Amino acid sequence: MRALALDTASTQTVLALADLDEISGEATLLASCQVDAPRQANQVLLARAALLLEEAGLVTGDVDAVAVGRGPGSFTGVRIGVATAKGIACGLGVALYGVSTLDSVAWRAWRAGVRGRLGVVADAMRKEVYPVRYELDDAGITRLDSDTVAKPAQVAQAWAGEEDDITLTGDGLLKYAEFFEGAPFALAPEELWLPDGQALVSAFARAFATGKAGSGDAAALVPVYTRLSDAEENEQARLAKMTDPRDAQKRERLQREIERTDRAMRVSRPKSEGATEGAATYEPPFILAIESSCDETAAAVIDGGRDVLADCIASQIDFHKRFGGVVPEIASRKHTEAIVPTVMYTMEQAGLGFDDLSAVACTIGPGLVGALVVGVAFAKGLCFATGLPFIGVNHLEGHLYANRYVDPTLEPPFVALLVSGGHTMLVHVRGWGDYEVLGSTLDDAVGEAFDKVAKALELGYPGGPVLSRYAKDGDAKAIAFPRAMMHSGDLRFSLSGLKTAVITYINEQNKAGMSIDIPDLAASFTAAVVDVLVAKSLDACKQTGSRVLCIGGGVAANPDLREALAASLGKRGIRVIMPELSDCADNASMIASVGLDLFEAGERTGLDADPQAHMPLRTRE
Repeated sequence: MRALALDTASTQTVLALADLDEISGEATLLASCQVDAPRQANQVLLARAALLLEEAGLVTGDVDAVAVGRGPGSFTGVRIGVATAKGIACGLGVALYGVSTLDSVAWRAWRAGVRGRLGVVADAMRKEVYPVRYELDDAGITRLDSDTVAKPAQVAQAWAGEEDDITLTGDGLLKYAEFFEGAPFALAPEELWLPDGQALVSAFARAFATGKAGSGDAAALVPVYTRLSDAEENEQARLAKMTDPRDAQKRERLQREIERTDRAMRVSRPKSEGATEGAATYEPPFILAIESSCDETAAAVIDGGRDVLADCIASQIDFHKRFGGVVPEIASRKHTEAIVPTVMYTMEQAGLGFDDLSAVACTIGPGLVGALVVGVAFAKGLCFATGLPFIGVNHLEGHLYANRYVDPTLEPPFVALLVSGGHTMLVHVRGWGDYEVLGSTLDDAVGEAFDKVAKALELGYPGGPVLSRYAKDGDAKAIAFPRAMMHSGDLRFSLSGLKTAVITYINEQNKAGMSIDIPDLAASFTAAVVDVLVAKSLDACKQTGSRVLCIGGGVAANPDLREALAASLGKRGIRVIMPELSDCADNASMIASVGLDLFEAGERTGLDADPQAHMPLRTRE
């Protein structure tokens, strides 16, 4: 078995090619490299993998299996490696196995001649380390501890009671060597503190031989996490404090919700049916698109006529509900779990194989970097394995293109209002790929303001839909909330003042012991938001001379906004185009539509591309 092994859990990116005898468990190293690339693994990984294959006289098709370091280590670094490896394994149709990064470090010490008791102390950030003890003899290494995280002083104190001397290694010593001075500790040479290619191969060979490398199923492999996210730790602490008998029922309910939402990952039905039976009716090029900018893992396939063969979403919404908003770390973890089943299910629904595709498009920004990393790394790994072109797509441009599924004849110029949890802006679409931002929010986005108001009212997440439901029964004139920058003379927005005014009102009512009419508050708050959005949209159309307004983003599904825009702009002769409600939310079909245009224009993105938290829209100026 010829294996490509990689590890990005530390500041060093490690790659190796090896022949593994599946019967004897012996591995022969063919080529390897280590690259000092802190925070740059996503940029250097695949280029180095290509050079490694070339050095060994091999091509990607010669790889029979992929092995990847699962950590523990840098959360983002580990996910880059794991997601890339998943993409490569899926693209090649080969097994994916997991390797402990700490075991690789131990094997490097073993190969350097270290014997006896070994302690690996890897940097876990937050003034903590990942500590594991091993016993090294001529036959190899034996792990003595499970993966955990601890303060270096605690580790030093616990290990100081060892009867035998302990040789220490691991990059945690760069920061915390002072805790391990004197007997029984001895530091290994610094060049042994990180894994190398040979050590990675040794760790994989042992893990494979002992059945600890996993089943080979790419979907099942996940990084090693030794601690919860901050949000989950805070939640656990809050639950632990609920000791009053009167809180028992609430605590039980919350615990049940945690257990339930841990199984809530689901995949939607495709928007287009019958692809498997009628695939011959579709025309190339076929574009696979991946979207992971926030809390939805989505994939879609479209053809050259922009027909959607499949459009699937693995939703995380239930995971984040209990926190009142999206938790970036949880989002990233769930993307890593969902990316393979979502993509493979989408391809199955489309009735296509990877060899039928013309390109892979993927959201590259803007968005949550930790979430984007997973989709981008997987997509690039898939392209590396298959030779398909990789096309990075701006998430906001995807929301603009969503309107083309409503009106395929839509052509610029027109004005677009983009409103979501992360963005509030007016865009002059002068041409596809030629955008001018007329004005954007100075602070909070509209969707963010809805979420924070709903959280203050303890109504749950996401805030937009729940406030809309209450607003239907409320009086929009009951509470006089401010219309921020309504008459500013420009097209900028500000939502923080309005959000603060609403939360102040809630706090004052609670302090005075007065009840809050939630429908009236929801209606009044919504009206304050909608009034500004409508007024600014009308001003943008006047300034540009546009007779068409399109909307996009999650808040574009708000019924009050849709009704107000249609009524106010419609009576002034401005046509308002609104995507289907399902297309307002993050989805991959809109990314696929942009990707198709970029593909046909000859645009390509290098496999050294890195996700961008902030990314401007394209312009031809």
